Amino acid sequence: MGGKLWSNTRLTHVVLVAALAGAACSSGGGAGDQDAAPAATTEAPVVVTTVAPAATTEAPAATTTVAPAATTEAPAATTTEAPAATTTVAPAATTEAPATTTTEAPAATTTTLERQIEPELLARFNVAAAAHWDGDLTFAICAIGVVGQSRAVELGETEPVYEEVQNLLGCLDSYEASLAEAARLRASIPTDPPGTTVGCSETDGYRYCVAAGAPVAPAGIDAWGMLVGYTPEVFCTTDMDDRVCERATKALLVGIEEWGNYGPLEYWVLGADEAAAMTLIGVQCDRRAARGQLAWGAYTSSDCVDGETSSGDYGMITYQRTSADAVASGGGLNAGRNGSRDWGIHFFTSSLLLGLSDFSMISGRDDQKVILHEYFHAVQHAQFDTTDFDLRDELLGPTWFVEGGAEFMASAAEKRLGASGVLPEVNVEGRHPYVFDDQMRRKVVNGLENRSIECPGLKIGSMNRDTCYATGYDMGAWAHAWLANRFGADHLMDVMFPRIEDLGWEGAFANAYGMSSSTFYDEFEEFLAWSIADQMAILP
Repeated sequence: MGGKLWSNTRLTHVVLVAALAGAACSSGGGAGDQDAAPAATTEAPVVVTTVAPAATTEAPAATTTVAPAATTEAPAATTTEAPAATTTVAPAATTEAPATTTTEAPAATTTTLERQIEPELLARFNVAAAAHWDGDLTFAICAIGVVGQSRAVELGETEPVYEEVQNLLGCLDSYEASLAEAARLRASIPTDPPGTTVGCSETDGYRYCVAAGAPVAPAGIDAWGMLVGYTPEVFCTTDMDDRVCERATKALLVGIEEWGNYGPLEYWVLGADEAAAMTLIGVQCDRRAARGQLAWGAYTSSDCVDGETSSGDYGMITYQRTSADAVASGGGLNAGRNGSRDWGIHFFTSSLLLGLSDFSMISGRDDQKVILHEYFHAVQHAQFDTTDFDLRDELLGPTWFVEGGAEFMASAAEKRLGASGVLPEVNVEGRHPYVFDDQMRRKVVNGLENRSIECPGLKIGSMNRDTCYATGYDMGAWAHAWLANRFGADHLMDVMFPRIEDLGWEGAFANAYGMSSSTFYDEFEEFLAWSIADQMAILP
């Protein structure tokens, strides 16, 4: 309406100006001829005195009155009307279009961002998403099925968006339900020692031995670091003498009675036959898959079998090959703790324990000592909870402490428990009888000789998997003998071990023995210079 009013007004002015201008042209000859008007005014009084003044008065009146009116009116129309139309109408169109774009799109975005995750829910979610770092894959495996593996991994380190949390609520519920079940199971964990009586059976192509009458740990139980009443589980291939599996279990149970039952624990023994070994490998991998212990659920039982039969140093098939070589040559044994802390169990693999067979000339005492050695590694590992591989390696300490400790503790226990009859006599003599004092004498003599050849002057603190590793075993056994003689046989278990996780290995060592490890290495070097007779005198 306003625009039309302005247009009509402008039109009225234009019409009026045109009409007045037409009148001026008719009366006085037009505005463009104003220069002629004074000439007419000067001559007129000479020719006609009466009429000319009347014409002179009339013409200027028309020119003076109408022309200025037209001049005033025209600028008014240009200045007022044209800008008004441009300013009012065009900006209105410009304002309207951006309003649609600015209002609609941001409104949708703002609505999504405002859907914030409740702090309590976000905290619960972050705990579940990070649980895989501690070995609990319940949430991670579920999340993979919802958001994919890549994003499931990222959720352990990045904040989720609202929609993700809503989509993964089912996984969160499953994770928390598993925690509740784990807590319930943990509260019901038996603590009575399993005893040393063995019970064995044939099951699905392998031999299976446990502590008779003791409960088996259920899948998923969180008992790491606890002293439990669960029996260890021993799995053996069917190609070996049945008594080997039974006697291996007996030695394991004796070690458990000696140092405490740190479980759950699995011990897998492979004989010389490849087909029997493949059956046992399949059983082991199916067990890992069924218990969710294969990384992210993307590593299958078949993948596990491929890994265990590869050319690596720790695959189960390597223990079968060691067994085959031992049967052919009459000796040789390999055993190791090869499981993952993430599994929540102590996992061991061994080649054939020939010394535990009545048909072998190898001393049964030697094989019993090997089993005790391996079990002491479970005792060491049980002292700290972290699943971080590098941190666990650091907390375990140097080679001399880890391997030397297991060797000395197992050898000293075998001597005492064998003498008392707790460890049964099996091929006690053999072709190479196992005698503690003789073994320790050999370790110090051979250790010093090997060091002089392989790493002259190197102290035990610097011996590792790359440098003088075997010497670290031998020297380490003597280092523990020295510490036990000076501070007491129980000092390692009662004072050192309980402080490793909170003080670190170096701090726990200084706390237990009142000196730094470097000071100990210097004092131990002085001991190595003693006569063999004086060295032997410190043994238990």
